[in-house]
Amino acid sequence: MLVKLVKMAAEGKVFPEKTLSVLAPASAKQIERPATKLCVECPSQYPMQFPKSLQELKVNNCSLRRVSPQIIALPNLCVLDLSCNSIPDVPNAFGQLVNLHTIDLSNNKLTCFPIVLLKSELRNSLVSINLKHNEIKALPHDMSKLQNVHSLNLNNNLIQCLPESIAFIRSLQNIFMSDNKLGYLPGILLSRTLGTADFSHNLFVDRLRDRGSGLFSVPTLMEWAARVVVNQRIHYTNEDLDVHSISYLKQVHYCLCGKPCFESSISQLHRSKLPSTINYSSEEYPFLVYICSKKCQQRFDKL
Repeated sequence: MLVKLVKMAAEGKVFPEKTLSVLAPASAKQIERPATKLCVECPSQYPMQFPKSLQELKVNNCSLRRVSPQIIALPNLCVLDLSCNSIPDVPNAFGQLVNLHTIDLSNNKLTCFPIVLLKSELRNSLVSINLKHNEIKALPHDMSKLQNVHSLNLNNNLIQCLPESIAFIRSLQNIFMSDNKLGYLPGILLSRTLGTADFSHNLFVDRLRDRGSGLFSVPTLMEWAARVVVNQRIHYTNEDLDVHSISYLKQVHYCLCGKPCFESSISQLHRSKLPSTINYSSEEYPFLVYICSKKCQQRFDKL
Protein backbone atom coordinates (compact mmCIF):
# COMPACT_ATOMS: atom_id res chain seq x y z
CA MET A 1 0.00 0.00 0.00
CA LEU A 2 2.84 2.36 0.86
CA VAL A 3 4.58 1.75 -2.49
CA LYS A 4 1.32 2.43 -4.32
CA LEU A 5 0.85 5.76 -2.54
CA VAL A 6 4.45 6.81 -3.27
CA LYS A 7 3.93 6.00 -6.97
CA MET A 8 0.71 8.05 -7.07
CA ALA A 9 2.46 11.00 -5.45
CA ALA A 10 5.32 10.80 -8.02
CA GLU A 11 2.79 10.83 -10.86
CA GLY A 12 0.98 13.84 -9.39
CA LYS A 13 -2.25 11.93 -8.84
CA VAL A 14 -4.73 12.81 -6.09
CA PHE A 15 -5.05 10.30 -3.22
CA PRO A 16 -8.50 8.71 -2.86
CA GLU A 17 -10.34 10.11 0.16
CA LYS A 18 -10.73 6.69 1.80
CA THR A 19 -7.08 5.76 1.45
CA LEU A 20 -5.93 7.57 4.59
CA SER A 21 -7.76 7.15 7.89
CA VAL A 22 -7.73 9.36 10.94
CA LEU A 23 -5.60 7.79 13.71
CA ALA A 24 -7.43 7.65 17.05
CA PRO A 25 -5.44 7.52 20.32
CA ALA A 26 -5.26 4.12 21.97
CA SER A 27 -7.57 3.53 24.91
CA ALA A 28 -6.30 2.68 28.39
CA LYS A 29 -7.36 -0.96 27.90
CA GLN A 30 -5.34 -1.20 24.69
CA ILE A 31 -2.11 -0.05 26.36
CA GLU A 32 -0.14 -2.97 27.77
CA ARG A 33 0.99 -2.20 31.30
CA PRO A 34 4.47 -3.26 32.44
CA ALA A 35 4.50 -6.62 34.21
CA THR A 36 4.91 -6.37 37.99
CA LYS A 37 4.44 -10.05 38.92
CA LEU A 38 5.92 -13.22 37.46
CA CYS A 39 5.61 -16.84 38.56
CA VAL A 40 7.94 -19.51 37.13
CA GLU A 41 7.14 -23.04 38.26
CA CYS A 42 9.31 -25.22 36.01
CA PRO A 43 12.46 -24.89 33.85
CA SER A 44 10.45 -24.67 30.62
CA GLN A 45 8.82 -21.46 31.89
CA TYR A 46 12.12 -19.80 32.78
CA PRO A 47 12.43 -16.64 30.61
CA MET A 48 15.48 -15.51 28.66
CA GLN A 49 15.11 -12.11 30.29
CA PHE A 50 13.12 -10.73 33.23
CA PRO A 51 11.07 -7.51 32.85
CA LYS A 52 12.77 -4.66 34.69
CA SER A 53 9.37 -3.59 36.06
CA LEU A 54 8.95 -6.73 38.23
CA GLN A 55 8.04 -6.14 41.86
CA GLU A 56 7.22 -9.75 42.77
CA LEU A 57 9.11 -12.76 41.41
CA LYS A 58 8.55 -16.43 42.16
CA VAL A 59 10.89 -19.06 40.67
CA ASN A 60 10.33 -22.56 42.06
CA ASN A 61 11.36 -26.09 41.10
CA CYS A 62 13.86 -24.92 38.50
CA SER A 63 16.97 -26.57 40.01
CA LEU A 64 18.71 -23.20 40.32
CA ARG A 65 22.25 -23.49 41.67
CA ARG A 66 22.80 -19.76 42.06
CA VAL A 67 20.92 -16.49 42.23
CA SER A 68 20.99 -15.21 38.65
CA PRO A 69 22.58 -11.77 38.01
CA GLN A 70 19.42 -10.97 36.00
CA ILE A 71 17.36 -11.31 39.18
CA ILE A 72 19.80 -9.20 41.19
CA ALA A 73 19.53 -6.48 38.52
CA LEU A 74 15.76 -6.01 39.04
CA PRO A 75 15.62 -2.55 40.67
CA ASN A 76 11.97 -2.61 41.80
CA LEU A 77 11.86 -6.10 43.30
CA CYS A 78 10.02 -6.20 46.64
CA VAL A 79 9.10 -9.88 47.02
CA LEU A 80 11.42 -12.71 45.96
CA ASP A 81 10.58 -16.40 46.26
CA LEU A 82 13.35 -18.79 45.14
CA SER A 83 12.18 -21.74 47.22
CA CYS A 84 12.50 -25.37 46.12
CA ASN A 85 15.77 -25.03 44.22
CA SER A 86 19.39 -26.05 44.88
CA ILE A 87 20.97 -22.72 45.85
CA PRO A 88 24.00 -23.23 48.19
CA ASP A 89 24.75 -19.58 49.00
CA VAL A 90 23.72 -15.98 48.39
CA PRO A 91 26.22 -13.61 46.66
CA ASN A 92 27.20 -10.22 48.07
CA ALA A 93 25.67 -8.57 44.99
CA PHE A 94 22.29 -9.59 46.40
CA GLY A 95 22.52 -6.47 48.54
CA GLN A 96 21.66 -4.39 45.45
CA LEU A 97 18.00 -5.31 45.91
CA VAL A 98 17.42 -2.33 48.21
CA ASN A 99 13.61 -2.46 47.90
CA LEU A 100 13.31 -6.11 48.90
CA HIS A 101 11.14 -6.67 51.98
CA THR A 102 10.19 -10.35 51.66
CA ILE A 103 12.57 -13.19 50.82
CA ASP A 104 11.87 -16.93 50.63
CA LEU A 105 14.86 -19.23 50.17
CA SER A 106 13.28 -22.27 51.80
CA ASN A 107 13.98 -25.78 50.54
CA ASN A 108 17.43 -25.03 49.15
CA LYS A 109 20.96 -26.11 50.11
CA LEU A 110 22.10 -23.20 52.28
CA THR A 111 24.64 -24.19 54.92
CA CYS A 112 25.14 -20.70 56.37
CA PHE A 113 22.84 -17.80 57.16
CA PRO A 114 23.26 -15.31 54.25
CA ILE A 115 25.61 -12.70 55.73
CA VAL A 116 24.68 -10.23 52.99
CA LEU A 117 21.31 -9.78 54.71
CA LEU A 118 23.19 -8.23 57.65
CA LYS A 119 26.00 -6.42 55.82
CA SER A 120 23.94 -4.54 53.22
CA GLU A 121 20.96 -2.17 53.19
CA LEU A 122 18.74 -5.25 53.26
CA ARG A 123 19.09 -5.21 57.04
CA ASN A 124 16.84 -2.14 57.00
CA SER A 125 14.33 -3.18 54.33
CA LEU A 126 13.63 -6.84 55.12
CA VAL A 127 10.43 -7.64 56.98
CA SER A 128 10.01 -11.38 56.35
CA ILE A 129 12.76 -14.04 55.99
CA ASN A 130 11.98 -17.68 55.23
CA LEU A 131 14.97 -20.06 55.27
CA LYS A 132 13.26 -23.26 56.41
CA HIS A 133 14.33 -26.69 55.14
CA ASN A 134 17.99 -25.88 54.56
CA GLU A 135 21.22 -27.07 56.21
CA ILE A 136 22.08 -23.99 58.27
CA LYS A 137 24.13 -24.91 61.33
CA ALA A 138 24.58 -21.58 63.09
CA LEU A 139 23.35 -17.99 63.15
CA PRO A 140 25.54 -14.84 63.24
CA HIS A 141 26.09 -13.16 66.59
CA ASP A 142 24.80 -9.81 65.25
CA MET A 143 21.25 -10.85 64.28
CA SER A 144 19.96 -7.73 66.02
CA LYS A 145 20.89 -5.72 62.91
CA LEU A 146 17.67 -7.03 61.31
CA GLN A 147 15.69 -4.39 63.21
CA ASN A 148 12.61 -4.42 60.93
CA VAL A 149 12.20 -8.18 60.51
CA HIS A 150 8.72 -9.16 61.68
CA SER A 151 8.80 -12.86 60.77
CA LEU A 152 11.77 -15.27 60.84
CA ASN A 153 11.32 -18.88 59.75
CA LEU A 154 14.23 -21.29 60.28
CA ASN A 155 12.31 -24.54 60.72
CA ASN A 156 14.04 -27.79 59.73
CA ASN A 157 17.69 -26.77 59.84
CA LEU A 158 20.67 -27.94 61.89
CA ILE A 159 20.97 -25.01 64.31
CA GLN A 160 22.40 -25.99 67.69
CA CYS A 161 22.42 -22.66 69.51
CA LEU A 162 20.62 -19.32 69.19
CA PRO A 163 22.58 -16.07 69.59
CA GLU A 164 21.20 -13.85 72.33
CA SER A 165 21.08 -10.97 69.84
CA ILE A 166 17.96 -12.55 68.32
CA ALA A 167 16.04 -11.23 71.32
CA PHE A 168 17.03 -7.68 70.34
CA ILE A 169 15.46 -7.74 66.88
CA ARG A 170 13.15 -4.85 67.60
CA SER A 171 10.21 -5.73 65.31
CA LEU A 172 10.35 -9.51 65.64
CA GLN A 173 6.91 -10.98 66.35
CA ASN A 174 6.89 -14.42 64.72
CA ILE A 175 9.74 -16.90 65.05
CA PHE A 176 9.76 -20.51 63.84
CA MET A 177 12.64 -22.77 64.94
CA SER A 178 11.11 -26.25 65.06
CA ASP A 179 13.02 -29.37 64.03
CA ASN A 180 16.51 -28.08 64.71
CA LYS A 181 19.14 -29.27 67.20
CA LEU A 182 18.69 -26.67 69.93
CA GLY A 183 19.77 -27.76 73.41
CA TYR A 184 18.42 -24.66 75.18
CA LEU A 185 17.13 -21.14 74.47
CA PRO A 186 18.79 -17.83 75.41
CA GLY A 187 17.42 -16.62 78.73
CA ILE A 188 17.05 -13.05 77.46
CA LEU A 189 14.05 -14.26 75.41
CA LEU A 190 12.12 -14.42 78.68
CA SER A 191 12.25 -10.62 78.84
CA ARG A 192 10.00 -10.11 75.80
CA THR A 193 6.67 -11.40 74.50
CA LEU A 194 6.42 -12.70 70.93
CA GLY A 195 3.34 -13.02 68.76
CA THR A 196 3.88 -16.55 67.45
CA ALA A 197 6.68 -18.92 68.45
CA ASP A 198 7.49 -22.51 67.50
CA PHE A 199 10.48 -24.23 69.12
CA SER A 200 9.02 -27.73 69.06
CA HIS A 201 10.93 -30.89 68.12
CA ASN A 202 14.40 -29.86 69.24
CA LEU A 203 17.02 -31.68 71.34
CA PHE A 204 16.44 -29.79 74.57
CA VAL A 205 18.57 -30.84 77.54
CA ASP A 206 17.76 -31.19 81.23
CA ARG A 207 21.18 -30.12 82.47
CA LEU A 208 24.41 -28.58 81.24
CA ARG A 209 28.02 -29.28 82.04
CA ASP A 210 29.55 -27.43 84.98
CA ARG A 211 29.32 -23.70 84.37
CA GLY A 212 31.46 -22.42 87.25
CA SER A 213 31.12 -21.90 90.99
CA GLY A 214 27.80 -20.07 90.83
CA LEU A 215 29.35 -17.13 92.71
CA PHE A 216 29.73 -13.57 91.48
CA SER A 217 33.29 -12.32 91.03
CA VAL A 218 34.80 -8.85 90.86
CA PRO A 219 34.76 -7.54 87.24
CA THR A 220 38.17 -6.99 85.65
CA LEU A 221 39.17 -3.75 83.93
CA MET A 222 38.74 -5.60 80.64
CA GLU A 223 35.15 -6.42 81.54
CA TRP A 224 34.36 -2.85 82.65
CA ALA A 225 35.67 -1.54 79.32
CA ALA A 226 33.71 -4.15 77.37
CA ARG A 227 30.51 -3.24 79.23
CA VAL A 228 30.94 0.40 78.20
CA VAL A 229 31.47 -0.55 74.54
CA VAL A 230 28.34 -2.72 74.54
CA ASN A 231 26.13 -0.34 76.55
CA GLN A 232 27.09 2.71 74.51
CA ARG A 233 26.95 0.71 71.24
CA ILE A 234 30.36 2.03 70.29
CA HIS A 235 31.19 1.05 66.72
CA TYR A 236 34.57 -0.58 66.16
CA THR A 237 36.46 -2.27 63.34
CA ASN A 238 39.43 -4.63 63.06
CA GLU A 239 41.63 -1.53 62.80
CA ASP A 240 40.38 -0.12 66.11
CA LEU A 241 40.80 -3.20 68.32
CA ASP A 242 43.08 -6.21 68.46
CA VAL A 243 41.83 -9.72 67.74
CA HIS A 244 41.69 -10.67 71.43
CA SER A 245 39.50 -7.68 72.33
CA ILE A 246 37.09 -8.29 69.46
CA SER A 247 36.82 -11.96 70.41
CA TYR A 248 36.13 -10.96 74.02
CA LEU A 249 33.32 -8.58 73.00
CA LYS A 250 31.67 -11.31 70.93
CA GLN A 251 31.38 -13.44 74.07
CA VAL A 252 28.90 -11.02 75.63
CA HIS A 253 25.76 -12.38 77.27
CA TYR A 254 22.78 -10.47 78.62
CA CYS A 255 21.09 -10.47 81.98
CA LEU A 256 17.28 -10.41 82.15
CA CYS A 257 17.62 -6.73 83.08
CA GLY A 258 19.25 -6.14 79.69
CA LYS A 259 22.75 -5.38 80.95
CA PRO A 260 25.75 -7.11 79.33
CA CYS A 261 27.39 -9.99 81.19
CA PHE A 262 30.90 -11.37 80.97
CA GLU A 263 32.89 -13.66 83.28
CA SER A 264 31.89 -11.98 86.56
CA SER A 265 28.23 -13.02 86.11
CA ILE A 266 26.63 -16.35 86.90
CA SER A 267 24.44 -18.57 84.73
CA GLN A 268 21.90 -21.28 85.34
CA LEU A 269 19.45 -23.42 83.42
CA HIS A 270 15.85 -22.45 84.05
CA ARG A 271 12.78 -24.21 82.66
CA SER A 272 9.85 -22.02 81.67
CA LYS A 273 7.16 -21.56 79.09
CA LEU A 274 7.96 -19.14 76.29
CA PRO A 275 6.21 -15.76 76.61
CA SER A 276 4.17 -15.60 73.39
CA THR A 277 0.58 -15.07 72.28
CA ILE A 278 0.55 -18.23 70.16
CA ASN A 279 2.84 -21.09 71.13
CA TYR A 280 2.99 -24.31 69.12
CA SER A 281 3.84 -26.28 72.26
CA SER A 282 2.65 -26.07 75.86
CA GLU A 283 5.87 -27.59 77.25
CA GLU A 284 8.44 -25.74 79.30
CA TYR A 285 11.73 -25.06 77.55
CA PRO A 286 15.20 -24.87 79.12
CA PHE A 287 16.55 -21.31 79.13
CA LEU A 288 20.19 -20.52 79.83
CA VAL A 289 19.82 -17.45 82.04
CA TYR A 290 22.70 -15.07 82.81
CA ILE A 291 22.52 -12.92 85.96
CA CYS A 292 24.71 -9.85 86.34
CA SER A 293 24.36 -9.10 90.05
CA LYS A 294 22.94 -10.26 93.38
CA LYS A 295 20.14 -7.74 93.00
CA CYS A 296 19.07 -9.33 89.70
CA GLN A 297 19.41 -12.78 91.24
CA GLN A 298 16.93 -11.82 93.97
CA ARG A 299 14.49 -10.52 91.35
CA PHE A 300 14.93 -13.68 89.27
CA ASP A 301 14.32 -15.98 92.26
CA LYS A 302 10.92 -14.31 92.74
CA LEU A 303 9.78 -15.16 89.21
